[in-house]
Order: sequence, then structure tokens, then C-alpha cells
Amino acid sequence: MKYFILKWSSEKKQNNKTKRSLWCRLLHKMIVPLSANPDFDDKIEDVTLWFIEYDDVVNHIANREIGFAKDGRIIVKMPDDRNYGYWLDTNCELEDFKKMGINMITEKEFNDLWNSVYYDREAKEFKQTVIKNGDKRKQCAC
Repeated sequence: MKYFILKWSSEKKQNNKTKRSLWCRLLHKMIVPLSANPDFDDKIEDVTLWFIEYDDVVNHIANREIGFAKDGRIIVKMPDDRNYGYWLDTNCELEDFKKMGINMITEKEFNDLWNSVYYDREAKEFKQTVIKNGDKRKQCAC
């Protein structure tokens, strides 16, 4: 496996997001459940930094990905039971990523980030995990 960071700025990113009309919001609610990434489709365009785990041995594809917003918050973490993944859905090989300019990181760095948060679907946000006696547990929202 290879682990790396990719700085990202989408050419399609809009500086000023416009409010959607009622019709667009209704249409969006109907389409999102059919999406490959229903929890994160609207957040992908806000990712400015990707941490990517890439399988360079067997499948030669991205395996896992973590996306950060401009302010440093994790806003995307895929795949999971509902979200397929942004980079997983591309045919980018390691050489393609290298052309985009990547910085290598260690497996431990990636896994520490991966395990540091969980997605609370009800709150629609990531929350920190806590470690008690070596067991990872979801943070209590009590």
C-alpha cells in the first residue's frame, strides 16, 4: 500500500454558492439516495486536501480516502456502508496521482487520521473517537 496527501482545488468549485430553488432542492432529495456518496456528495467540492490509501500491489486503485476542508476539519471519509468514495470511483493509477503532485505519508499517519473520527449521520458531522483502556469507542454525545 502507498499513502499520500493530495492538495486539491476543483476547477468547478464555486466561491459563492447560490441558494437552490425549491424545485432543485426537491429534485436533489430524490436523487441523493441513488448517489454513490449520499452523505458526502455536497461536501466533496469543499475538499481542499485529500489523504489517500492506494493499493499499488493487487488492484492498483485507491482504497480509502479522507477529505479535509479549508479550515482543517475532516468533512469526507470513505468508503463506508453507504458511501462508495470519490477517488475510488476513478481509474486513477499511482502515476496519475503523482502527476497531480502528492506527498507520501506513513501507514500509521493515515490510520491514525482514519481512526480519529466517526461520521454521525443524524448530526451530519464527524465526531472525535475516544480511547478507553485501548478500546476505540464512539464519543458520547450526552
